[in-house]
Amino acid sequence: MILSRTMTGAAVALCIAAPAAAQQQPFGGLSPEGRARLAGAMSAEPSPGYSAKVAQARSRVLDLLGADDLDIDEIAEAQQQERELVMKEHARAHARMRDAYEDLSASDRKAFAQALKLREQRLRAQMAQAKDRMEAIDRLMRYQAQRVAEIQQQQRARARAARQVSEQQ
Repeated sequence: MILSRTMTGAAVALCIAAPAAAQQQPFGGLSPEGRARLAGAMSAEPSPGYSAKVAQARSRVLDLLGADDLDIDEIAEAQQQERELVMKEHARAHARMRDAYEDLSASDRKAFAQALKLREQRLRAQMAQAKDRMEAIDRLMRYQAQRVAEIQQQQRARARAARQVSEQQ
């Protein structure tokens, strides 16, 4: 009976773990052709000079922000120019992905969509865990600060009492 439960549990774990392990890999569950097509679309280089143009646009925003006279309209214009550069490149990336999607088989598209859903779920869970850890650290830090303040107060009280005793002698 115990052996049967163990074997059943192992089989269930294997059935759950195998697809999950495949999904954790990049392009998990896709055919080699589908993986290659998506990898090519995702790894394409941005347009020539893109990084330099974006860096220049961001630098302009920071220069305007750091100027002696604040010109909000100029900052808004500089931010708009940066946003246009970024969105143009983003649109190019989306177009590459759409082209890749058209070349995928139905099973590859479904596997890719499922892998992305699982990745997003994992990311959201990790972000929630990180938030919980940060909140716990914040609580611990507040507690420790409170304890340090209490200990310092006790030490000052003991020091005053010791001074009073020594003054009375």
